[in-house]
Formats: sequence, C-alpha cells, structure tokens
Amino acid sequence: MLIQNLPGLRPSEVSMGKFICGECGCGDKPSVFLNGDEQEYTKLDHPYLSCPRKMPGFTDYVPSTNENNIQEQRKKIIENVLGSEVLENKNLIKPEMSDEEKEESRKKSQEDYEKRQSNKKDCPDCQQKSRVRQLVIKELEKQGIKEDFSSDEYQLKFQELWNIKMKQVQKNKNNPQQKKGIDPEKLKEYLKEKIISRGFIDDGGEDFHQAYQNLWKETIESIQTGTYDTPDELFAD
Repeated sequence: MLIQNLPGLRPSEVSMGKFICGECGCGDKPSVFLNGDEQEYTKLDHPYLSCPRKMPGFTDYVPSTNENNIQEQRKKIIENVLGSEVLENKNLIKPEMSDEEKEESRKKSQEDYEKRQSNKKDCPDCQQKSRVRQLVIKELEKQGIKEDFSSDEYQLKFQELWNIKMKQVQKNKNNPQQKKGIDPEKLKEYLKEKIISRGFIDDGGEDFHQAYQNLWKETIESIQTGTYDTPDELFAD
C-alpha cells in the first residue's frame, strides 16, 4: 500500500541530506531532523510530539473522517497499515504527558525558542542559507517546477540547484576580489550589454527598460545571496 510522503517535508538548511517538517514550527536543528542513524536522537525518537495534521502516534492525534480529501485519505491509509491493535493502544497511538512533564516541556520549549531567536541574530550563515533556499525555489518556479518537497523529483531538482548555488557562495567567499565590492556603474554597463546581446535595442523604449529592470533585480538578488558569479572586471578598482 503506497503512502504519500509527508506534505510538509522540507530539506534542512543547516545539514545537507537531513529533512524536517516545515509545518510544525519546530525549527531546523539536529533534534528535530526526521531522519538519522541509530546513534542520532531525531524528532521521532521524542516520546511526546504534537502534529499540525493530528496524525497517529502524536499526542494530539484525531482519527480520520469521511471527508474526501488528500489529508484524510493519507491518514486513513496510515491507520489501516497500523491496524486496530495498535490504534487501540493509547500509549502507542496517542501518548500523553503527565502534568509535571507538560510543565517541564513548556519551560524547555520557551528556552529553546529564546535560544533560536538569539542564534538567528548571530548566525549570518543561517540567514544566507535561508535566502539561497528562497532563491532556489523561485528559480525552479521560473522553470515551471512548483514547490513540492513531498515529491522525490522536486527534492532532486532542489538539491541539484542548491548544490550549484552553495558552491558559488563558497567560491565567492574565497575570492579576494570580493573585498573590493562591485562597482555599480560597471555593473550597469555590463547588464546593458547583456540585454543588447539578447536582441534588445537601447532606444530608450519600454521593452528595453523593462528587460533591464528585470535583469537588474535578478542580479542584485543573486549578489545579496552571495550566489552571483561576478566577472573580475566588475569589481571596484
């Protein structure tokens, strides 16, 4: 019986090859990775978990309904796979915390949240990876590939483009020219030449202006994410 991938599945931005749930708000860190080896304590090793989709095995599990939608159909398939013996075992299907455990969990969640917020401010690499992720999603959409991390094909396309972008980021970091910065005037002339090479005529018309603005916006976005392959002649003298 085929069970569809978790619809909220997302690739981790802090550890390549790991995946997280992008719907529950747990963040992106080793303790919430969905996959790992026997030595790693991953999210599904936690005894008590909440799920925004109220799936079996979580503390807020709600049985499937007769509604005819993908969410309920997927839940029904999982329930059928588990079988009635498992579904009737409350400790397995809907484990609940004691009051003391709930209070301890609440305090820890608050501490973790405050720590994550602090780390975000002090983690430029995390911020950059987040920007690169959005850029990759946007570029795939331009290719007609809609965001769908539940699809193996989409994950493969995302990973391929992600690797290309991150290699360029590393290349830029290792390029001493980057310290000089890009000369804005040189960049403007360079982009104009690129537009002309695409068959546009620099006649002051709307078509040329629009094409230039689009290319300028894309280029600046790439520069800001650190993924732009800057020609040496564009750096400031």
